[in-house]
Amino acid sequence: MEPVRDFIVSRDDPWGRPVNPREADEIEPGSRWRCASPTIPLVPLLATLAAGLLDLISRSLPPRALMALAAGAGGLWWRLSAERQQVVDENLRIALGDDLDATARREIGRAACQGLARVVAEIALADRLFGSGRGAAQKMAFYGEWEALEADRAAGRGGVIVTAHLGNWEIGAFGVRHRGIPLRAMARPLRSAALEAWLERRRGGAERMIRKTGGLKDVLRELKAGGWVALLADQNAGRHGLFLPFFGLEASTFPTPAAVGERLGVPVYLGICLRRPDGVGFDIHLERVPTAEGVEAATRDLNRRLEGWIRRAPGQYNWVHRRWKTRPPGRDRSEPGQPSYARLWPANHPKTGVR
Repeated sequence: MEPVRDFIVSRDDPWGRPVNPREADEIEPGSRWRCASPTIPLVPLLATLAAGLLDLISRSLPPRALMALAAGAGGLWWRLSAERQQVVDENLRIALGDDLDATARREIGRAACQGLARVVAEIALADRLFGSGRGAAQKMAFYGEWEALEADRAAGRGGVIVTAHLGNWEIGAFGVRHRGIPLRAMARPLRSAALEAWLERRRGGAERMIRKTGGLKDVLRELKAGGWVALLADQNAGRHGLFLPFFGLEASTFPTPAAVGERLGVPVYLGICLRRPDGVGFDIHLERVPTAEGVEAATRDLNRRLEGWIRRAPGQYNWVHRRWKTRPPGRDRSEPGQPSYARLWPANHPKTGVR
């Protein structure tokens, strides 16, 4: 069936989510797509029930019990999908292949899935864990260039905090706000309206978020007004990203943080929130990223810094994501090191290049 203009979803999309026609150019040439049903009633119902269940168990279970439940759910999620295990294994071969054997890769993959489940549990517990100033002080420690950030804030300057799907980025945002920085974060809404509403409540309201689709104008407006914005910049940027090394293999990378910093002259920081080994607290690290040498150099530097933090805690990174999916135009399957999930594009494809 030929692609259609209004409703396009992939074969494995269970949500029946319409794709914006402007996103239709992301379809791989030659792939088969189908019209989506406007809704699939069972999926929204299950999502609504899941949101209610999260509220119930976050109020009822002790934190350690909820963390154990999340770890069990994450381990089950890992075991149930051979495809997920393959993606993680290939990603770890690319990133840490010389340092790990197959057993170590499986252990890190399992820990990564458990960590992603714990992110949800920790968000659900945020009010209980950090609701008081004393609780936050006991469970969060701050390292790095926080005094520089607070000086920027005191001088009336806005800025960008770049982060990654490492540790718990949501708790990291909570920590920034705990220090008096009125942070807004850009994110893509969840497919489920019920789960998105649950997450907005846990984040403190929709006003703390900027929707990713069409949100760049809001980011610029916030920064010009002296505000602070958090951007996740570690995922595949598609055919319009900068192709820069990430663990030695070119990856399509979002240039937005560095580009915004250069355009407006605002500071750019890298923030990383890692779980402590005892599992009961977080260490939130901050470092200034220079942007004077241009967007590409700053983005390359961000990738390098992220590599270092991921190596420190590989089990806390989201290895499930297909980070190297989009290959530079004109590459073929002979490129050494590329994963089997790589998407190839002809060199003369009309919709390639940084926008």
